[in-house]
Parts: sequence; structure tokens; C-alpha cells
Amino acid sequence: MRIVGPDELRAALSPRLVLDAVRGALIAHAEGRTTVPPPMHLVFPDVDGDAHVKAGMLLGEATFTIKLATGFPHNADHGRPTGGGALLVASARTGDVLAVLDDQGWLTAVRTAAAAALASDGLAPAGPVSLGIAGTGTQAALAAQWLRELRPVEHVLLWGRRPEHAVALAATIDGAEPIEDLARLREADVIVTATASRQALFPADAVRPGAHITALGADMPGKQELPITLLRSATLVADDLDQAQDHGEIARLDEILRRDVLLLGDVLRDGHQRTPGRTTVADLTGLGIQDAAVAEAALAALSF
Repeated sequence: MRIVGPDELRAALSPRLVLDAVRGALIAHAEGRTTVPPPMHLVFPDVDGDAHVKAGMLLGEATFTIKLATGFPHNADHGRPTGGGALLVASARTGDVLAVLDDQGWLTAVRTAAAAALASDGLAPAGPVSLGIAGTGTQAALAAQWLRELRPVEHVLLWGRRPEHAVALAATIDGAEPIEDLARLREADVIVTATASRQALFPADAVRPGAHITALGADMPGKQELPITLLRSATLVADDLDQAQDHGEIARLDEILRRDVLLLGDVLRDGHQRTPGRTTVADLTGLGIQDAAVAEAALAALSF
């Protein structure tokens, strides 16, 4: 069994390798070529923390992956990382553990950022875009960087519950402006929400008609970032319908029908014909097959 640390993983995986792996995983999932069991969630209310266990396998592949990811936002108050975890890669033939990827949360962060960038690029209006970001955590920090791997981002508006955090993060992002009024998100072509919110962050009219939103925060039951009125009027896209209807943004839409929601993998494979003036929302809950794909890409790059 091989143990691979975070520095080795960072050196092996370029953004292009991660984007290609995540794109392939999402398309395979939409085509029914994956095994992805429901995720398991643990909550630690005393410290506002949570943990997720996810697994996935591409049908016909020789390995499967089980991933632990943790989120403890108050760690930041003590100078500690807010996310952690590791991935276990095992043989689908014998069950033997082949490798432990001690990524300390990095692989989860980049595979999530890659999916967000792919969704935003695939669903946003064509050409250079202005980007609005709600949140100041890891995904907020990565949002502009990863979208810029796919298309030009001309301006970034960054909001956080703590204005001082937004100011500090904006200083690290090229072309970023910290904002205190979420109504200014109406200036953005693309909005990425990446918070741990349990209620809508802004009203529907804070979003310009025809804009695109990639929502990352609702990754377990009880979380919510977007208003129901916005969801009801938007074109909806999900990475996985069952997960989204269980604990994504669209879980609160009792009237939603499966035929009303597009799969992100289908959009990435076939493209999306936008309806002028109609908002699109990508509800991303994160899939175990994304973890399996980046784990495979890392091990291949390391000649494992």
C-alpha cells in the first residue's frame, strides 16, 4: 500500500488534468457508467463542523475510491485549515487497499472547484464574464482561478458575512473588489455561492435575468443559499438528481419533476442552448465519482 502526501499530489496534478478528470467523471455519471452510493454525513453542532463520506467507481475500472472530507469553519479563528480528509483507493477485484491519498482536503477542494468552473463555463453567457462570489472560504478563493482556466474573467465582486474577510481575500484575487451589499451581485454574469448558509443569502432580484449561478453550499441536509422564487424561474442543472433532491438547493422544491432538471454531464457533453433572459442554476452536491476520477488521475501521473 502506498501513502501519498499533499505535496506529492499537488506536484502531480495540474489544473488541466483535474478539469479533464472531473469532466469525464460527470459525463460518465450522466451516461449511467458509474456506481455512486448515497453519501454519509456527520454533524458536530458544538463546533459547527461536518464530515462527509463519499464513494465512487467507474464501471469496468480496476479500482474504487472512498473519501472522507471534513469542514470545520471555526478552525480559521485559530489559524488552522478549515477542511481536511483523505482518499482510500482499493482494488475492485480483490478489495485490497492500494493507496491512501493523504490530501488533507486538497483533492476535494480542487475537484469541487473544477466542477464549479465547468458548470459556470458550460452554462454562462458566451465570452468574457464578470464574476460574483458569495463566501470567503476555500471554494470562494478558488472560484476565479479555476474559471479563468476556461474563459476570461474581467471583474470579480466578492462578498462575505465578515467584511474584513472579504477585503483580505479580494486582495489575493486579480481584479477582485470586496462588496458589502449583495445587491451588487446583479452586476455579475456568473455567481458562485460557496457558504455554509442555512437560509437564502439574497432575494431573487439580486440576480440579473440571464445570469448563471453555481451553488456549492447545499452539500448536506439543512443547508440553503438560494431563494425558492429564483429556483422556480430558472433552468435547473444538477450533478446528480437523487443527491440534489435529497439535500441540494432543489430539495426544497416539492413540485420539481426529474424531467425539469438537466444533468451537468449531459450539458458538458452536448452543450446548452441558453434561453435569452432566463437564469440558469447549477446545483452541485459533489459526487464520489469525482473523487475516484481525480484519485485515478493522480495515481496515473505518479506512475502508480
